[in-house]
Amino acid sequence: MTSRSRLLAITLCLGASLAAFIPVKQRLHSHPQRSSGDSPRVHDSTIPHQTKARGEGILTESQPDGPAYGFREEQGGQAFAAENFAYQMDVKCHQDGITITPSGDHALAPAWSFSLAKPQAGQSMLTAENGRVAYQHGPHQEEWFVNSTKGVEHGMTLATAISSQDEPLIIEFAVDSSLKGEQAGSNHLVFSNDAGVPTLRYEQLFAFDAKGRDIPTALAWNEDRSTISWRVDHQGFEYPITIDPIIATFSQTLLPPTLSNGSFGDSIAIVGNFMAVGSPSLSRVYLYEKNAGTWEIFSRKNFLVSTASNGGAFGTKVLMPDLNTIIVSDITYDAPTSSGGTNDNQGAIFVFGRNVGGDNSWGLIKQFTITDPLLPNGKLADRLGTVMVCNGTTLAANAIPDAGSYDTAMKSIYLFEKDRGGIDNWGQVPNVRVESLGFASGFTYGHTFDLEGDLLVVGSSAENYQASSSSPIVQFQGAIYLYGRNQGGTNQWGLLPNGRRYAADGLFGDLFGRSVSISGDIIAVGADSVDLSASQADAGAVYRLSRNQGGTGAWGFLPGRITAADAAAGDGFGAFVELLGDVLAVRASGDDVAGTNNAGSVYLFERNLGGPNNFGAVSGGKFSIDNVSNIVKVNSPVFLSPGHLAFSTNPSTGNSSLSIVNLSGTLAPATLGPITFSPQGVVSFTPVAAGNYQLRTSTNLSTWSNQGAAQVGAANASLTWNAGAPTPGTKRFYRVESP
Repeated sequence: MTSRSRLLAITLCLGASLAAFIPVKQRLHSHPQRSSGDSPRVHDSTIPHQTKARGEGILTESQPDGPAYGFREEQGGQAFAAENFAYQMDVKCHQDGITITPSGDHALAPAWSFSLAKPQAGQSMLTAENGRVAYQHGPHQEEWFVNSTKGVEHGMTLATAISSQDEPLIIEFAVDSSLKGEQAGSNHLVFSNDAGVPTLRYEQLFAFDAKGRDIPTALAWNEDRSTISWRVDHQGFEYPITIDPIIATFSQTLLPPTLSNGSFGDSIAIVGNFMAVGSPSLSRVYLYEKNAGTWEIFSRKNFLVSTASNGGAFGTKVLMPDLNTIIVSDITYDAPTSSGGTNDNQGAIFVFGRNVGGDNSWGLIKQFTITDPLLPNGKLADRLGTVMVCNGTTLAANAIPDAGSYDTAMKSIYLFEKDRGGIDNWGQVPNVRVESLGFASGFTYGHTFDLEGDLLVVGSSAENYQASSSSPIVQFQGAIYLYGRNQGGTNQWGLLPNGRRYAADGLFGDLFGRSVSISGDIIAVGADSVDLSASQADAGAVYRLSRNQGGTGAWGFLPGRITAADAAAGDGFGAFVELLGDVLAVRASGDDVAGTNNAGSVYLFERNLGGPNNFGAVSGGKFSIDNVSNIVKVNSPVFLSPGHLAFSTNPSTGNSSLSIVNLSGTLAPATLGPITFSPQGVVSFTPVAAGNYQLRTSTNLSTWSNQGAAQVGAANASLTWNAGAPTPGTKRFYRVESP
């Protein structure tokens, strides 16, 4: 938005970006996902090191999406109604125009309405076919709406000019809505509810003439008149012309492809425009691709399944170290033994490559389990991969060295290196087992850990603390452990000096170390049972440690704790933390919302908001059942990538669904500039600084080629390339590079 009241802009959606043909800002960053490592962290990992901006989308026109999105006749043919399942909208076209309201289970969600009047009063001939409704405003003017997974497309076809071609064509539509409109760019309007949460947007106006030439356009919001106006610079263009913007909400529900699926989204990985979603109850990992702002099942391969028959929880954990690799665990895999039997529930890890076995086939690269010579009698550990993290070249996975319940047994962490034993071999680092030092109540050791570069941080939330042998024991205060590579020998992972850390203000039952996350020079540690006051027992808090705090190479606590502004007893704030650059996401599992006990919430904080190294609450940055429709509980790990916050929810249908919050702002440094494009293949790029720029195109996000010649650009002066219209039904992706 042009005048944001906060540094981090948020748009809420459930499972997708919002509308077709959205220009996407790309930013370099040093930490896109728990599974990336030393390579640059980018909004889309297809961008090479020198690339700092990219736009992408499909250039096929929107079409109705089958009978589910079709309009049904009402009022004797004077109105037509449909539901937009992707964006949870009820759509009704009538003689006055179009009315859009939220659909689905909205008992706990804010209600809203949005009506757009026809550009002229009076009766129009109204017809509908499948998901398309048309208004015939006389013999030369047709207005139409297309209901699809991309939102509601609003368009108009003019057979002849309806105003003089000596000046721009202006078409105005009156708006009647409970939402407040805002101009968010020359081609982008946003409508927000009373709480300031963006709810619906109207955007991406484009027009073309009879020869397929792009006509300059602009959208405008008039607050005083409560109108939307189209400006079309039709001077010198040939009629008929077509004008076509998009309406979509900031709320789209991504439900599992298979019903009766309560584990959909238990693990999520997103890199750029590709997403893998674990569903261990069905032993599947579903694959998605974001096309024109909408997440859709990947057409070339819908899902991954285990290549082994002796498992049952494939998808327990899913990682994507890069755009071409997916790592999946199955903790119930029964490993064959040399004697012909099996080691039940030993667990296994599977590595898949995008182009292994064919283009976008996602074939298996490697399947492996663990050997542990440190265990007596050749016994193998169990449930490998219940938790996994990857820094790009090193994978850490936990397991239970001794038989027993995962919740009560001590856990160890094993390490695997990508090229140990050969390229993409993912060999186990020999004689390395990171484990608890044996302090009392260490059974939670290894429930959570994170890895970045050569630093491994492990939580042990139920650990007891004793300051000295004569001091009282503080039970369940919790601790974290900091390990480094090459501590105690080459490629060994040993405890760093002063590597066992407790919170200085820790008390009985705080559970410090319940969750941990690393990003750059900050470690975030959740303690979800901290009492903030006598009336705020178990409200929870998050602590931060900073590199070089207290000495070179030391990890010291930053002053203060992060807490929720609306903290209450039993909230469990800090049950899960995810840190990415300057953005921190925190789950409060026990938060009571809108009269629902333990509904759960996710909070967003931003570094340096309110002071240096302070993590201030982002305005509008709390997500729960009161502003995320069709859910009843926020109950999963939280995933952050540049541009996305994702978490699984338990909706009223009983199946899990995937909620995604689109982020923009300070996840990473500024870009080279925004990209826009038209269905006719004209690409526009506005650099923020002078330099040389090259447009590149791809049809598969893997192979890229230069499009046209490199251009010299001045700051804030638009550059254009004509890539030509793509073959109907094909996809084309763009990016701009600065050598």
